Amino acid sequence: MMACPAHTNAGRYVELIAEGEFEEAYRVARDPNPMASICGRVCAHPCETACRRGEIDKPIAIRALKRFLTSATVPNRASHRCECCRTQPRLPFRIAIVGRGQWGYLPRMILH
Repeated sequence: MMACPAHTNAGRYVELIAEGEFEEAYRVARDPNPMASICGRVCAHPCETACRRGEIDKPIAIRALKRFLTSATVPNRASHRCECCRTQPRLPFRIAIVGRGQWGYLPRMILH
C-alpha cells in the first residue's frame, strides 16, 4: 500500500478477488483512485516491486489483477462512485476527454 502512489490497499482487493468478492474488491480498488481502470493498464506498478511475495518466488501481478477486476466488474456507476465524488456537489458543466486511444497521443479536454 505504501508503494502505491494512490495508496490503494492492493492486498485487500487481491484477497477479495481470491474470495470471489468482485464488487467489494472493485470498491476497495476504486475508492482512493477514481481512475482504477486506467491504472490497471498503464501504471508502472511500483507495488509489485515492493511486494513481499517476491522474496519467496515472484511478486503478485497486482496491476494485471486490477485490470481484470475493472474489466470484469460492470458496476452500477452511481453506487460505486468513490467517497470524495459522493460528497462533492455536481458541477454545472461536463468534461469530455478526446484522444487517439493508444500510446503517444495526449488527450484534449473539452468543457461544455
